[in-house]
Amino acid sequence: MASALDRLSTPELEKLCVLAFWLGLGSDRAMSWGESRDEMKLFLSGVSDDDIAKFGRFLREAGTIQVSEEHAKRVAKLPAAIRTKASLVDPEAFARQPERQALAEVLSPEDSELLLRWATWSGASSPIPASPDVSR
Repeated sequence: MASALDRLSTPELEKLCVLAFWLGLGSDRAMSWGESRDEMKLFLSGVSDDDIAKFGRFLREAGTIQVSEEHAKRVAKLPAAIRTKASLVDPEAFARQPERQALAEVLSPEDSELLLRWATWSGASSPIPASPDVSR
């Protein structure tokens, strides 16, 4: 019997791995899911079928969700949970620069686009509050 993960393409599995890591779905593993389908499926083994189905619905609608083309503007709109996770992933980046700059460094442009599309689609978006350090 095929699992819900078997219905996803390899690029879709990788996107789900990104979401699972940053959103804490399934487990709080290291940001290392490998490159093969089997490695990704193992990483995603703790993600519920309901979350996988929700991800499938998101994939069908993701292209219609408008987000900024600028990476810095996208990271500024990410939810607090992702900002917190990023500060745990790379505390040194957050210690040496303002939060928005650190987020732009820790997250890839592809990841910020995916995460903001997800946050917007799921209604979880909450922007980073402005601070005097942001203008530097």
